[in-house]
Amino acid sequence: GWMIGTGVVLAEHLDAGAMARNETTNTTESNTTKLTVFLSVHVGIHFICAFIELLIVHYSLRGSIFDVEKRLHVPRLLLVRIALPLFEVPWMGVGTKWAFDVDATSIKDLLVFGWISIGVFFAKILCTFDPCGIVHSPTPIDPRLSE
Repeated sequence: GWMIGTGVVLAEHLDAGAMARNETTNTTESNTTKLTVFLSVHVGIHFICAFIELLIVHYSLRGSIFDVEKRLHVPRLLLVRIALPLFEVPWMGVGTKWAFDVDATSIKDLLVFGWISIGVFFAKILCTFDPCGIVHSPTPIDPRLSE
């Protein structure tokens, strides 16, 4: 859904940019080019994320969690997938600057949802991986386990 919405905004922006180039000066053409590059790279990043997620699913389905040989690539793919938003954050910053230099409401809406999705992604990472290594319960939940 996310890539389809971004693709629609990109197509809409390309049509609006073509009309603006016919009517105004090179400043609009430069801004249109910047936003087109931003949207194209943004779509590319999401396609790469989707492809890596498909690879993770493929390698995960090859065996159980104890089949280390069959699932050899899963940890590396997870690290790459987790690292991709680190490249997306500065790119979203560049896109935000470019979009607010121009009156591009649909791209601004896309950026708001992009920033929200990045925030949710990092919140999920913090909830999944305990960065401090805190022991949440000093005693086992089941008292029979301590015997």
